[in-house]
Amino acid sequence: MKEMFVRRMKTLMDTLLQPPGTTNGIFETRMREIAVAIDPDPADPSPWTDGDLDAARWGIDARFSQNRPREEIERLSTNYFAPRRTFLFNTGAGRPTYNGLNIPDVSQTNVVGMVVIDSIDFRPSSGTQGHEYVILRNTTSQAVDISGWTVDGEISFTFKGGTVIPAGAGTAETNYIGLLHLVKDAYAFRSRTNGPAGGQRRFIQGNYEGQLSARGGTLNLRDQTNLLIATHTYVGDPTLAQQQLRITELQYHPVDPTAAEAAALIGVTEDDFEYIEFLNWGAVPLPMTNAWFSQGIGFTFPDMSFNATQRVILAKNPTAFVLRYPSVSTTVLGPYQGSLDNAGERLELKDACGETIFDFEYKDGWYPFTDGTGRSLVVRDATLSQVAMGEAERWGISIGEQGTPGSNDSLYAQAYYGWDNFHFTSLERDDPMTGGPYADPDSDGRINWAEYALGTDPWVDDVDSIGLTFVTVLENEYSALVFNRASNALDVQYDILATDDLISGLWSPVGSVVYQSTSLDSAREALTLRESAAITSDRRFLKLRMIFSE
Repeated sequence: MKEMFVRRMKTLMDTLLQPPGTTNGIFETRMREIAVAIDPDPADPSPWTDGDLDAARWGIDARFSQNRPREEIERLSTNYFAPRRTFLFNTGAGRPTYNGLNIPDVSQTNVVGMVVIDSIDFRPSSGTQGHEYVILRNTTSQAVDISGWTVDGEISFTFKGGTVIPAGAGTAETNYIGLLHLVKDAYAFRSRTNGPAGGQRRFIQGNYEGQLSARGGTLNLRDQTNLLIATHTYVGDPTLAQQQLRITELQYHPVDPTAAEAAALIGVTEDDFEYIEFLNWGAVPLPMTNAWFSQGIGFTFPDMSFNATQRVILAKNPTAFVLRYPSVSTTVLGPYQGSLDNAGERLELKDACGETIFDFEYKDGWYPFTDGTGRSLVVRDATLSQVAMGEAERWGISIGEQGTPGSNDSLYAQAYYGWDNFHFTSLERDDPMTGGPYADPDSDGRINWAEYALGTDPWVDDVDSIGLTFVTVLENEYSALVFNRASNALDVQYDILATDDLISGLWSPVGSVVYQSTSLDSAREALTLRESAAITSDRRFLKLRMIFSE
């Protein structure tokens, strides 16, 4: 304790009191600022303050200086702060001590490695995440003041003023001096029954924000100037739920109830049709008993397991869900408390031990077609880790007009606002002259929505390949256009315009029929679009009309 006290004393002397010779120190400057605000300026006479009136009415004890605030500040500066600095900073004869221990001669200089992250416990054997901890070790021979230092990465914490780690071996024989235990929950830590626990005279600080994920991660220790003192990366040991459970669909803003639905379920609202779809994509059953939502909605799973590859629906109102989706045969749970925010929100699911299974934020602006039209957000690849679920690129628009509950999503609908997530940064999307539908960042004469509609790259000066061909159906010949386009586009209409006479310039819309479609990738298809009527003229000219609905 003595080492900790004198080290903190030296820090405060350096940063607040300041060394001998200081003429306009922190204390004096602040006192003068206060005096200016409350004490009349002698050069500009004004009515007495309350202090003046009190002094005139009651007098001042003769043992005290009869000064007004400005005069008293200057007296303190000369008669207290100056000699106090001389006394405390003295390193020679008559120097000050604390219980026989000198105040350190030199200021603390922070260097990399002076404190290290010695060990962590990210999956306590008790099964209670509140028993988590991180151990910091002082590697020097002097006490280290870590006031204002921070830990970031998997967790977040700022050490309070006065936090000092004394020097020591950190062993049980030395009462663990030299170590500091940063804990998730100080009360819970003291109830541990093995390993670091209460009653062992350990130095602890907490409570930190966040959690040491069983998936692994990195911790960084920084001083008050943001200098990286230590870093620690651990591999982790993911829980079964972290490995196998996936959230695969979010119906966060359903379409309004139809007249038939409103008649069948009195008082039903759009929120009643919300649902979340889960998938156990692993090969073994997944226990879910007492898993619970800690952010977003309120729900605790009953005593149950998800079978291998099983999908489970958590519905806001199970009765409303069955009304709208009568053919869905998967398990339906619910109801849950609260509602999914139409504007987006954070969702966090924890297991019974408190380990985070997933924690992410969805946003309605990712894919506006999922915001009240009936279509849902669906995950593009359920095999990927849940870690990046808060990124728009992990999601898509359901191919079904009212979502696809209980189904494997292999196809996705598209819209310009959603396609732009894959071609522009957030800053570029916010700039209509770069990421807007009518911008042309590659200056090839084709604006962004046309690049999207034709499956081309908005950053490459390329040529959209649209060709004329002829196809035969039941011995009838038809003229057709061959081109690439966005698959399952919701906001673009493709039509053929035709004429037999280029001179007149009269182009007429004709019926358009898809003759052939070949998938190029998850977002594009090669299309042959023919006229609905067979060829009757020896001359025929076609062009493609695209109508974009923003």
